[in-house]
Amino acid sequence: MEKNAKVGYINTEGQIEIEPEYVWAYSFSDGLAVITYNYRQYGYINRQGELVIEPQFEHAQPFNEGLAAIKIRDKWGYISRN
Repeated sequence: MEKNAKVGYINTEGQIEIEPEYVWAYSFSDGLAVITYNYRQYGYINRQGELVIEPQFEHAQPFNEGLAAIKIRDKWGYISRN
């Protein structure tokens, strides 16, 4: 959901689950979602809206089977959910 140019998350009944505070966000995958506050650094939140991996990546992809592709200093690699 979007409000005042920020995005957040709602449930299937339309109730806000995570307040809109991100400029961009992916859907949840493996229990985490990629978010960014500024399009320069990406991190991950859990379904409660808690930041579990600080925004630090130039780009980040959703987790799939415990791994996610991330970009740091123009190089791509993978991080583990653990």
